[in-house]
Amino acid sequence: MDNLPDEIIITILSFLSVYDLHVISKDLLHVYQSNVVWRRAINTANTASTNAINQANAQNLLNLSNWAVSSAWQQWRDEASWVNTASENSQNRNHNLAMAALERSTAVDLQDQSSKDSMYQMIGKFGFDVLQGL
Repeated sequence: MDNLPDEIIITILSFLSVYDLHVISKDLLHVYQSNVVWRRAINTANTASTNAINQANAQNLLNLSNWAVSSAWQQWRDEASWVNTASENSQNRNHNLAMAALERSTAVDLQDQSSKDSMYQMIGKFGFDVLQGL
């Protein structure tokens, strides 16, 4: 219907009922959806072939062998792995540092409470001894 003049389209649509238009619109929706899926598949295939062509052109331009390309990829994988591991190690160190500080703080708080308890016990014993002496 895209190629028809507007007057003819309006004439055709005027003879159709609302139900017919609904059915046509649902059918058109299915066609558009299948076109989207088809275009997506074609674009994926085109992208894959373009990437393969670009890789071959880069290899030819840089005069790289398959072994050299594989070695470069391995080096990049190793570097990415090292960065990831270093980041995890740094996070582990920071976590362990925070845990040690928390444990130290708790130990100091417990020692402080123990000292206070001993002092109150001594004061109480002194007060009791003074009262017994009276």
